[in-house]
Amino acid sequence: MEISREEKDGASLDELAENCISTILSFTTVKDVCRLAAVCRSWRSAADAHLVWEKMITQRFGQDISQGISSLAFPSKKHLYFSLVTDHGTKSIWLDESTGKIGCMISARDLCIAWGDNRSYWEWVRRDDSRFEQVARLRYVWWFDVWQRFKCSILSPNTQYRVSFIIRMDDNSRGSRYGGYPSPFIFSVVAPDGVRMESVRFLDDLEKPVEKHAKGFSMTPFSQDENGWLEFVAGEFFIEEVFPNGGAKEIVFCMKNVDCSFTKSNVWVEGVKIEPKH
Repeated sequence: MEISREEKDGASLDELAENCISTILSFTTVKDVCRLAAVCRSWRSAADAHLVWEKMITQRFGQDISQGISSLAFPSKKHLYFSLVTDHGTKSIWLDESTGKIGCMISARDLCIAWGDNRSYWEWVRRDDSRFEQVARLRYVWWFDVWQRFKCSILSPNTQYRVSFIIRMDDNSRGSRYGGYPSPFIFSVVAPDGVRMESVRFLDDLEKPVEKHAKGFSMTPFSQDENGWLEFVAGEFFIEEVFPNGGAKEIVFCMKNVDCSFTKSNVWVEGVKIEPKH
């Protein structure tokens, strides 16, 4: 009896079960997975498998991050992986040890800064005490407005979060280059349910009362870390749930002073921290 070439050489790769192909791919690299997905339809399907991208997420970001982000917020683990990679240079993500919830910090590069692309007003520099490659340093502006919309996809559901702006002032020259600040800065957060929280603080004199200048506003809480960065709490919000298929509730946060009667200067902006409240 004549033996066919297929019987002589054994089963071909095309005859492997899809889960077997997925397991093989999970031991390769992202580059290899993307290349091998082009081999044929069955390999493309295997390359999209949950276990492949779960392994890629764990290898790059750690098992805690992979398990801490709700899979309901993304159509697949592949979508989650590329979402994390896309933001990896402008976001820092961690698992809070005391709560077991996901925390996130967004760099200044990922914020909307009025006149931020004009070097006459802002400059982008590197600092050894920053966790990001670049921070924004304000030369001077009349209109100070730093804000961003943020989808809560990567955050933990059923969690109370706090939003803080991380900034610092030049040690040798605080406030306006023509004198002190006659009006305080406004910090705000619009929660997923649409509720807006606002508080204020003078940056040139952190202990200066705000009642005479912003009636009805409370003073923005702040703290200072060992490197001298100031954390100004803009507000809090609660995430009840996330939506499937890549959807999620959204927040908007802002730090501004649009009083054009004076210039603002000598402010460094590192980013915005979104962390679970203890």
